Amino acid sequence: MDPGGSSGHRDISEIAPELRRTLLAWWEVHGRKDIAIKPWMFTVDGRWPEQHEDLSPYGIWIAEVMRCSVAKIFSLISKGGFPP
Repeated sequence: MDPGGSSGHRDISEIAPELRRTLLAWWEVHGRKDIAIKPWMFTVDGRWPEQHEDLSPYGIWIAEVMRCSVAKIFSLISKGGFPP
């Protein structure tokens, strides 16, 4: 990795714990904490994660992309625009 950042990539591992705490604190106040809406944001045993618990950022990202993609397809179908 280029420590100068000229490649456009940066190692965020040092700030990851603080970022996780900050995001979970924001979600605690503003997030949709409904397991029926966003089950991937909960722990395996169905609890909202504590600030010290890890969730899979990759898994959450994939779930969000899939949810948005499915919503877009349903929108197109309801408008008669899918399949083309």
